[in-house]
Amino acid sequence: MLSRGEFSSLDYLDHKAEIYRLSAGIHIDRESLLTQKIAQVLIRPAVFLNDKPVSVKLLEDVRLRITSTDHAGIPTSVEVADVKLFEDRETTHEIRVPSRLASLTVTLTAKIKSLGDNKFMDVSTAESFALNGIDRTDKIEDLHFAKFGTEYVIEVLGRSGEAKPDRAVQLAFKHREFRQPVHATLKSDA
Repeated sequence: MLSRGEFSSLDYLDHKAEIYRLSAGIHIDRESLLTQKIAQVLIRPAVFLNDKPVSVKLLEDVRLRITSTDHAGIPTSVEVADVKLFEDRETTHEIRVPSRLASLTVTLTAKIKSLGDNKFMDVSTAESFALNGIDRTDKIEDLHFAKFGTEYVIEVLGRSGEAKPDRAVQLAFKHREFRQPVHATLKSDA
């Protein structure tokens, strides 16, 4: 009941339970995922209380788990403790890229203290990246769209990046202002 002086009115209070959610933008530049090279994992975290943003400083015992799976399906994990998260910039972590990498999963976990019952809750978020899918198929070449100076090209390259000349390439071009696509058959040069 809301009262002021002699005036009173009934109103309702929707008291929601304390529900925390951890979210993160996790990015790895695919071009840096070369075997036995160093790649950077970028993490931009966000914490929500009942879908309202709150500070990432509320997180405790922040851990980063990186799980790589090779083409044989064998997973390997590494866990990093005491990860420092920032409000105004990304957190970076460097990894060495294993050979024959098929997938990479990055999981961010933390604990947050619930003010209602004074207990810690576990929160987590994850992102998975599928890689080198062509290595699991019988395909030995693929198309790559590239820019050289002011020109755009489509390259036909083999698994190890070698040029594949004299290959037929069927293209379909669609402009947003037209209904029908234009079809063209081209051939790769040297």
